Amino acid sequence: VRTNFVPDSQNYSKIQDLVSSSELSIRSLEAEVSNFKLVLPLLESRLSNIRKFKEFQHTLLAPIRRLPNEVLAEVFAYACSELINICFDRDTIWSLQQVCTRWRMIVRNIPRLW
Repeated sequence: VRTNFVPDSQNYSKIQDLVSSSELSIRSLEAEVSNFKLVLPLLESRLSNIRKFKEFQHTLLAPIRRLPNEVLAEVFAYACSELINICFDRDTIWSLQQVCTRWRMIVRNIPRLW
């Protein structure tokens, strides 16, 4: 390319074959790239869905889920007692109820919070 070389007829033919071969390779690779561009969003979507599924499944393994309702009720009642005043206002009790259906049921069944 950066030379003053002038190919003779034999070299010219070889270079022409190399150029043709390169053009075929370029077209083939462009087609593959195009296909990958079509498939990539689908793969990324599947990957995202599997990650979300894994995270959801992982949350099911949280140790707090294995605590019996009675133990959680005692924790909530103690936290909202006058001894430590974490739940000084009704907003905190309301927040506990918004964590999940199970916690809402537990909080609503603790008369001393109300």
